[in-house]
Amino acid sequence: PLTAAGYGAWFYLHFARDNPVSYLPFAFCAVVFLTALLASSYLWGLLSEGRELTKETLLLSLRLGLGRPPEVFMKGLTLLAGFAWGS
Repeated sequence: PLTAAGYGAWFYLHFARDNPVSYLPFAFCAVVFLTALLASSYLWGLLSEGRELTKETLLLSLRLGLGRPPEVFMKGLTLLAGFAWGS
């Protein structure tokens, strides 16, 4: 979903210059892309704690990703800053 949504967002944004209606599919693809990105960060954390890959774990990662997006962004920025200053 992440790759397909990212490609869809790029594809429709490319055509949105000529046709403003293309902003609607772009917005949908962008929302799917961001939702998958946010949920995946919590999914890996839950799996590393020893949880099994079940429907409940997937739903919990989705709820956490949509419910606490600023926390994920701050973790990502901290990780990127650590890579930038650590090397």
